[in-house]
Amino acid sequence: MNEFLTDDARPARRPTLSRIVTPTQIEPSQRARMYELLSHHYENVSPTKFEADLDDKDSVVLIEDDLQRIQGFTTSRVLWSVDEDPPVAAVYSGDTLLSPDYMGERAWLSTWAKHTFGLARQLSAEHVYWVFAASSHRAYQFLPGFFREYYPHPDRPTPVPIRRILQQFIAQKFPEGYDPVRGIISGPACTPYRNPELVARTWSRDDRVARFFASQNPDFLSGNLLACITEVSPDNVTAVGKRVLGSAIRSADAS
Repeated sequence: MNEFLTDDARPARRPTLSRIVTPTQIEPSQRARMYELLSHHYENVSPTKFEADLDDKDSVVLIEDDLQRIQGFTTSRVLWSVDEDPPVAAVYSGDTLLSPDYMGERAWLSTWAKHTFGLARQLSAEHVYWVFAASSHRAYQFLPGFFREYYPHPDRPTPVPIRRILQQFIAQKFPEGYDPVRGIISGPACTPYRNPELVARTWSRDDRVARFFASQNPDFLSGNLLACITEVSPDNVTAVGKRVLGSAIRSADAS
């Protein structure tokens, strides 16, 4: 899960709308724009890899300005455990990218939350998790910001059953390069930042969450990823999360 990190000085941005689509509904010109966003900020990407990864997903949140120009997107796919009985599921988030001019945009989160919590309610699984591979402290901060229980956690070790479940899900997406002991994904699947100095500029030693992320994934500027998991449940949402996502979660629960 990636998120653009740029300078604070940005031009005024246009209002955005977000919507859920499937990969087959994305036009070639839209795919080209999505790849443009990806390749501008990340290395080790190619049109072929991008297209294959996109077509492997179930759904995409497109974030567009009022001129219908794509300014960001996030992809997802439902995964099922291979060894758990009863089975558990996960909504796996792939690339989550924002145009530099739209860094900090949060309006799309309600669309993501309604979709993700709606899926969790529909799936025939005892537990549904949100799983992603965090490329930066900014991506990791979604967890303590919105969820009460999540892993890896700064204050407690990951329980063995959660570690086992996370390993099953991550291994489906990264069959090579995943170290389940460290929770780190490295190797050819990783995409280093094209301008790591911009990312480093946002990292603060005074930020406890950022320090923890860097301690777990010290080589994140080189493209290493940190495997993350939390349960998708209204009871697991923080007070801040309920303020930001509350209406979307309630809407998903009512649908």
